[in-house]
Amino acid sequence: MIAVASETVSPPAAKPSLKAQAVRGSMWQGITLAFSQVLRLGSNIILARLLFPEVFGLSTLAMSISKGLNMFTDIGLGPNIIQNPHGDDPRFLNTAWTVQLIRALGLSLILALIAFPVARAYGEPRLFPILLALAAGALLNGSASTSIFSMNRHMEIGRFSMLNIGEQISALAVTIAVAWVWPSVWAVVLGWFGGGIFRVVSSHYYNRKSPHRFCWDEDALHSLVKFGRWIFVSTAILFLANQLDRLMLGRLAPMAQLGVYGMAMGIASLPQQICSRITSFVLYPVLARQVGEERAIFERKVLKARRSVLTAALVMMLGVALVSPAFFRYLYDARYRDAIWMAPLLCIYIWFSVLQSSADRALLALGETRALAASNAVNVLVTIAGCLVGYKLAGMLGFVLGLSLSSLASHIVIEWSLSRKGIGIVLQDLRFTLIGLAVGAAGIVGIRSIERQFGARSVWALALPVLIMAAVSYWGFVVLKEEIFKKRVARVAAGAS
Repeated sequence: MIAVASETVSPPAAKPSLKAQAVRGSMWQGITLAFSQVLRLGSNIILARLLFPEVFGLSTLAMSISKGLNMFTDIGLGPNIIQNPHGDDPRFLNTAWTVQLIRALGLSLILALIAFPVARAYGEPRLFPILLALAAGALLNGSASTSIFSMNRHMEIGRFSMLNIGEQISALAVTIAVAWVWPSVWAVVLGWFGGGIFRVVSSHYYNRKSPHRFCWDEDALHSLVKFGRWIFVSTAILFLANQLDRLMLGRLAPMAQLGVYGMAMGIASLPQQICSRITSFVLYPVLARQVGEERAIFERKVLKARRSVLTAALVMMLGVALVSPAFFRYLYDARYRDAIWMAPLLCIYIWFSVLQSSADRALLALGETRALAASNAVNVLVTIAGCLVGYKLAGMLGFVLGLSLSSLASHIVIEWSLSRKGIGIVLQDLRFTLIGLAVGAAGIVGIRSIERQFGARSVWALALPVLIMAAVSYWGFVVLKEEIFKKRVARVAAGAS
């Protein structure tokens, strides 16, 4: 049985501690995420020359299937450990780890069973051994310690960030080394294993003082199931919402086209990845501790937190939209030419995703997991209809626009759900979106004018994106330093109105 926590902390003592944790956590996230993205961009440029688009298409499709099944069986163990008042109890944690292992075993068996039928369905025999390898990888990842979630619960972002950086470096080192001597899709697969081994070993090292043991506590299991039932439904649908575009495109277009799309999406989604990390690992724990506040006060805190995140996201989004064409034109060969127009257009889809990810954490903190499931269901339905119709009418252009429509529809559900809880974000979303459209349109017109005047590969055409990137980077540094690191998150954590 789980003992009820008896220790209480007075509000005056808790607020400064929470404030310091939030500020320190945001600083760690900003520094490590910047390093991580630079590392990722550099490795992508190297791998694009060592490998070929079909490899990225195959790896994108295989990972989409694996990630999809992983999300399809998710019961929210991480968010539950972060939110649950018994999240530090050894029996609760050991029960969660036992459930995680059982889930990983089931996931591994499912992947192994569907490997051959999926390879047949896509007409790609190479998918069969790749999916079998990922089945073993699922069991490996499932053995990781719950200390990863405990770091998040206690906002030990430094440790968590270093673990993620180490995992990324390990994966990239293995991938590049194998690709150098064996340029095939197995370079990417073995890289995944390299990162996974580092993650599992490191997570248990951090938990070495209280190693996991098999445990089956009924109260803990009941708590996990009660919290996770709508998480399960939500993430099962989110599997389709997040991976459906790649699964559909694997059937509609050649593997090389899917590989180019994956490259463009990887660049366009950088702002979303950064903002999602900040909202999940910094703002969500902060908001989860303050849901007992009056609704008007809680609304102000949500708006302040989102204002910081959306400001930083808008800065990064403009940088990606305006600079990515030059990035692909100068650093990639002709095989990736379509990414020149795909990446800026995908920024529309990514922006609506950022709006949603910065808002749905408030719903999760309030325990409204049913609304998340409804939002993801809408995303799936509109993605299927929009992308199929769009691709039939206008090829890849229509496909991307249909994907953007699905993201907008999904976010509208989040806005409506928050409004029912007395939290209004519509005006804030409109203001940031209009600013982004105005600045982005002006920048695109300026770049196109110079390209027509001097040529797309002229020194002047290259100089303008470089200047834009420098200006946006400086602006982003100021915003992140002043808004997120020092002012906004600190005020949210301290409860200032």
